[in-house]
Amino acid sequence: MADRMTPSEDPGDPSARIDALIQRIRDAEEELQQLTGGEIDAFVSGTGTAYLLPNAQAELLESRESARGLASQLRAILDALPAHVALVDREGVVLTVNQAWREFGLANGSTDPAFGVGTSYFAVCARTDDPAALGSSEVATSLRAVLDGATTAVSVEYPCDSPLEPRWFRADISPVLDAGVVRGAVVTHSNITERRRYIAELAAKERALRESRTLQLTAERMARLGGWRYDVRDGAITWSDEVCRIHGVAPGTRPSIAEAGAFYAPEVRDTILAKFARCAQDGTPFDFEAQVVGASGERRWVRALGEAIRDEADRIVAVEGAMQDVTEQKRLEVQFLRAQRMESVGTLAGGIAHDLNNVLTPVLMSVDLLRATDDAAERRELLDGIESATRRGADMVRQVLTFARGADGQRTPVPVDRVLRDVERLCRETFPRNIEVRLRVDADLPSVIGDATQIQQVLMNLCVNARDAMPDGGVMSLTAGVRLVDAQYLGGNADADPGRFLVVSVADTGMGMAAATLDRIFEPFFTTKEVGKGTGLGLSTSAAIVKSHRGFIRAYSEPKVGSQFRVYFPAASGSAAEVIDTQSEEIPRGAGELILVVDDEASVRDITRQTLETFGYRALTATDGADALARYAERRNEIALVLTDLMMPVMDGNALIEVLARLTPGGRIIAASGLHTHGQVLRALESRVQAFLEKPYTAETLLRTIRRVLDG
Repeated sequence: MADRMTPSEDPGDPSARIDALIQRIRDAEEELQQLTGGEIDAFVSGTGTAYLLPNAQAELLESRESARGLASQLRAILDALPAHVALVDREGVVLTVNQAWREFGLANGSTDPAFGVGTSYFAVCARTDDPAALGSSEVATSLRAVLDGATTAVSVEYPCDSPLEPRWFRADISPVLDAGVVRGAVVTHSNITERRRYIAELAAKERALRESRTLQLTAERMARLGGWRYDVRDGAITWSDEVCRIHGVAPGTRPSIAEAGAFYAPEVRDTILAKFARCAQDGTPFDFEAQVVGASGERRWVRALGEAIRDEADRIVAVEGAMQDVTEQKRLEVQFLRAQRMESVGTLAGGIAHDLNNVLTPVLMSVDLLRATDDAAERRELLDGIESATRRGADMVRQVLTFARGADGQRTPVPVDRVLRDVERLCRETFPRNIEVRLRVDADLPSVIGDATQIQQVLMNLCVNARDAMPDGGVMSLTAGVRLVDAQYLGGNADADPGRFLVVSVADTGMGMAAATLDRIFEPFFTTKEVGKGTGLGLSTSAAIVKSHRGFIRAYSEPKVGSQFRVYFPAASGSAAEVIDTQSEEIPRGAGELILVVDDEASVRDITRQTLETFGYRALTATDGADALARYAERRNEIALVLTDLMMPVMDGNALIEVLARLTPGGRIIAASGLHTHGQVLRALESRVQAFLEKPYTAETLLRTIRRVLDG
């Protein structure tokens, strides 16, 4: 039998067998020709059965029909495939193509009725002038490699643009094997334009995502804002890089709940963890400001926000939020608050100057009278008057300096009744005489955890506004009490929690405000005062301070009747009386201890020495730090305590304290100054000073402080 045979009589219907089927058809046709040509009369089947010619011819015809049926089935399968499929022989001649191949040719203007069947596939690849041509030498090269047995299979992606759009195809080429010999190849072409477009779009999105992520990280770094997530199901916490930076830990750190909570300052840790737990349990959102202590020990102010994330069943599955480093903002706020306080101080300055003159007048007159009188009782009366006037003047100066300089950032138990009495006294001293100031404070008033200076600033702002609302005089009432506040009463005040509140009310009988004005009074820079009479920042600043204390303000007003402002602060446990150190009426005395008094003012040294000696102490004086060191060296073992002023020539108090601390570690030192700035106090305390006295101070204050330090 011949190895090859001529094509079938029907060239438009070639065999579609891929492997053995093609060979079977060819063998059957060859044998049929031999039989019908009279070359044999009989044949023996593969089973050993002998057949005469007529039977053999029938058997062969049946076999041929069976092969044609298989070929038809195979063609139907190929036509059902969406890819373009061609079958080529060992030489690359196209034996058959499927329906998708033919449709593609028609859609792209092909005029070949056989769609390449019977022609060389390589010739089709060479038709580069055809816009629908396969056209790539890489495809032809890959086909040749498969037919030559150099590779088993290969895939090639190539452009195949139409006149209307750019397109991409992929050619998959696989060999047809017969007993390990390559007899041809199956070539499949798939339109991958959409996939390429999707991949390109995906790559573009990935680039955009990377760029967006880069921009996000840059924005987070510049805004000092990061995100975090807590998974309720497994307890895992995820921090963004910026949140890690805020805490001073490496990027990618995933702390536990306990580890995350430990970063917060001890004084707020329990409160914050409770808010977090509440959000995870019932979905209550939170927004608070607090200090965190980083891994290096540095304290930073942060604003933390969180809200619950729920699944389709409305179950809380996570808590997500953001954290922002607001340390710099807090610093600017402190500066702003101080500036705003100075505005209020300037408003009060005229009244203070007038009253100080009134205070000094009886002092000067009493001195002259003392020189002119010999009566002891009369001198005692004059001395009492001098003392009273001096105390009044010193108290006025102390209040103004405390209010102006403040001590921002210190959150301690604050006895609000004491703050109210200071405010009342300052208002009585500085307000016009046609304004009556009234004060009513409930008994056992609780304290407030907060900043005493800021609380005083809020109350002074409200009092100054009340004064300005009564140009023709009236009554300003200060009251304080306790009230239980529920969630309904809080309304939209998300910064406050239901509970027990200390309520301070500032009411006036002034002009009042219309509803439209009342709605805007807490807006920054909003003011009804004439130009130059106010900045419009007093109430907005007050509201911000109260909010930072987890409280809120309510305002009520009626034109021509007056206004009332109620300030709500969360009440601390216990009463203010428990916060205030009660003092015994008996002034403590010394037991002969030697006190070194250092002050550049001779009158201060003398009166201090006399006071100490009167109450059982011995006193040694020095004019400055250098003089004090010389005297300390002489009687180091005798000196029980050093009382030194901070501001002195030659060698000031801070320098003296540093030297004394090195000479006698643990030595008892009391610092005093009439310019008691916060920085000076801190520096002194850092130098192992046991106490600080604010000038002017009374003999009782001095003696009690000395006794407390000595008794340790």
